[in-house]
Amino acid sequence: MHEQLFAAVQTTVSSEPEAEALARRIIEERLAACVQVTQVRSYYRWDGVQSSPEQLLTCKTASRGVGAEVADRPGAPLR
Repeated sequence: MHEQLFAAVQTTVSSEPEAEALARRIIEERLAACVQVTQVRSYYRWDGVQSSPEQLLTCKTASRGVGAEVADRPGAPLR
């Protein structure tokens, strides 16, 4: 019996249109079976404590090859 392992990969983008475009691309390229988009507020240290609204994408996918598949895509909005 072959056990399939799954993973949830998360990333953020700054706008809803950007999140929708990325979610559609991830599904179209079969990188994930499902992408959930949620509005969140991130807090971080940059010249003091700052915060900003972001869109959180949670991608449900097979765990094999997770990091490289998403990060190596042309136009990936990684900062």
